[in-house]
Order: sequence, then structure tokens, then C-alpha cells
Amino acid sequence: MAAPGIATEASPDTDQLLKDLLTLAWNDRRDMRAKLEDFLDEHPGRDGVAVASRGVFDLASNADVLPDHALQALYLDQRDPEFRRVVAQVASLRGDNTLIELHAAEAATGLHAATPAERQQALTALARMRHVAAAELAAPLLRDPDNGVVLDALLALRATGNQRHVALAERLRRHPDESVRWLANDVASELRMLSEHARTRLDDEELAGELPALPLPPPAAPTQCGRATG
Repeated sequence: MAAPGIATEASPDTDQLLKDLLTLAWNDRRDMRAKLEDFLDEHPGRDGVAVASRGVFDLASNADVLPDHALQALYLDQRDPEFRRVVAQVASLRGDNTLIELHAAEAATGLHAATPAERQQALTALARMRHVAAAELAAPLLRDPDNGVVLDALLALRATGNQRHVALAERLRRHPDESVRWLANDVASELRMLSEHARTRLDDEELAGELPALPLPPPAAPTQCGRATG
């Protein structure tokens, strides 16, 4: 029986997992798309999605190893929304907004949900896309009857909009709720600093900030000290 406080199993070494995932071995006939799909099959769940998403991001500038058609296939084959979002965002980094526009449209279906919590969840998903396609879809909820939804719509607009959306935020400066008025003013000020072409193509730094969190290494086992007693 293991001593109390001593881990019996260590979590996978994330760095090694990522290195193995991104290495195309001479004796492995799989291409990167196949490796990513096999990896997700072997590592289901949040941690596997996080490592695979990081791998796709790291290959954003390497279309030889992960071609555009492989991104499209991965998006269509996989079901995890976080992984699909990253795939769509990497395609946008490369100049193809087809997938990010499709993903925004899919996420926006939740904007018509009956409960405010569901609409807020959809707005949060749109905000993480960091693309103007999401701003266009989030904008109608600035008129939502629930103030919490309006606040999240403003946050989504701040994360995805550009100078063209300033007027949408400014319309809420006379909203009856003080928190809405304050955030609307802040969002309008931030969007005013962006050009009309901002966020029409994803920025790599913004995408890096939205990657799923990689699993943390296991904590070090405590040192057990003691003295013999007679």
C-alpha cells in the first residue's frame, strides 16, 4: 500500500506529449492530420484537447506539415468545440476565414436560447473567437431584456469588434443600468482605437491567449522525514 501523501501515478509529461505529437517519424506513415486524430482518440477529454490545440497552433506557420485541407478535415471530423475553434482560428491566421465564420454561426445558435444563462454562454464562446464575424452575430443581444446578457454582449463586442462597431456600444450610454452605461463607454473607447479592418483576420497573440490551458505537471511528492525510535 502506498504511503499517505505519495502519488502512485504521475500525470503525462505535457512537453513530451507535445513533442511526440509534432514529430513525424520516418517509420510512421501517418501524416499530421492522422496523428492529431489518433492523439485525440487516445487522449479524450480536456487535457488531450489542450495538447492537440497547442500542436495545431504551433503548426500555424507550417502549411507543409499541416496543410489547409487538413485543417478543414480536422474541423469537420472532430466534435470538441474548443478544438474546432482553434482549428478555425489557425485557418484565419493563414488568411482563410471560411471556418471561423462557420464556427461563429454554429456558436450563435445559442443566442436564441430561452434562458439568459444559455445566451450568455453563447456570447462567451463568440468572444473567444476574436474575429469580427462573431461581433456581427453578438450585436443584436445588445438589446436583450436581461442586463446580464447585455453586459456579456458588450464584452463580446469588445473582444471581436472594430471601429465599425463603435456606434453600437455608444447607443447604450443612456441605458437605465449604470453598469451597462459604464461598460458601453469603455467598449466604445477601446473599439475607437481599432481600424475598420481590425480582427478581419485573426492575430496570433490573441489566439495564443485563448488556447485551452495545458495540463499542469503533478506536484512534487512531499519529502518524508523521521527518526527511528527505540
